[in-house]
Amino acid sequence: MSVKLLSLPLILFLSLWTTGTVLFGMLARHNLEQTVRKETLDLATLLQQDLQQKRSLLGLKTRWVSEESTLVAAVEKGDRSLLLRQVLPLQVALELDLIRIVKPDGESLLSSQQRSLQQAIFRESSITKIARTGIEVSSVLEAENAAPSAMTSFITIKSSESILATLVLGVAIDDTLLQQIRGETSMHLVALEGDRVSAATLPLDRSKPWQLSESEAPVRLQGTNLRRNITLQSM
Repeated sequence: MSVKLLSLPLILFLSLWTTGTVLFGMLARHNLEQTVRKETLDLATLLQQDLQQKRSLLGLKTRWVSEESTLVAAVEKGDRSLLLRQVLPLQVALELDLIRIVKPDGESLLSSQQRSLQQAIFRESSITKIARTGIEVSSVLEAENAAPSAMTSFITIKSSESILATLVLGVAIDDTLLQQIRGETSMHLVALEGDRVSAATLPLDRSKPWQLSESEAPVRLQGTNLRRNITLQSM
């Protein structure tokens, strides 16, 4: 009997202790998930702000280059060799991966692609369409091959009398750019064109398609991380 009397409090204690541990663990997991979700939302907001700042800075660079008097004069003359001598130093100084100058009729006066965009193939019809309309726009040019996309800014080059051409400046959305944006944060970034991984801060198998749903993936503390999708306007 003494054994039973001693056993009952022990069993009750262990049962309560176990229940308490499970409840505490569930509460801790819930709080951790909420913390991770909030951190993900905060990082997504910072990412959007960073991309917007980069887009705005690219727009400022594009406007400044388009108003350079020597560049305007070279475009007006249609002097390709002079344009090349003027533009290449600017491309290096302004850290640009892509520069295009296209006349309203679609004729290309200048095309220069460097670094990770050197072998990129872009849809010329998209560039020509904007050049013909003469609108000012910021967008993403998707490469038709395995190269990264480009964040671009379009603006017209004008003389005192007419529109001479459209200037396109761009920077690659590549591994280097994503790593600069990521910095020392806990987030990882993946750039997708459809189901193709074009850039990432993770060592992914880029030969395989990525299927990305619109909703957030659930948090698994021993598995995948929370995901947040951000869409950039492309042509």
